[in-house]
Amino acid sequence: MVFVFLVVLLEAAVTADVFLNRNWEEDFPEDPTGRFEEFKKFVRSNFEMCKWIGSLIVAAQALSLSSWP
Repeated sequence: MVFVFLVVLLEAAVTADVFLNRNWEEDFPEDPTGRFEEFKKFVRSNFEMCKWIGSLIVAAQALSLSSWP
């Protein structure tokens, strides 16, 4: 359970970094395939949708952890 909790915390930190940091792409390593540029274009063109989906996923995972005995 501790491992799952740490993974959820890491995911929440990356999500918060992408949402709050305007230079979030500098935090990731260089991509030799060029697929990261496509991902950035998608996130920028659908920022509101990505923000809400990411927040809902993290919230659902956090709520599932809180319901464990």
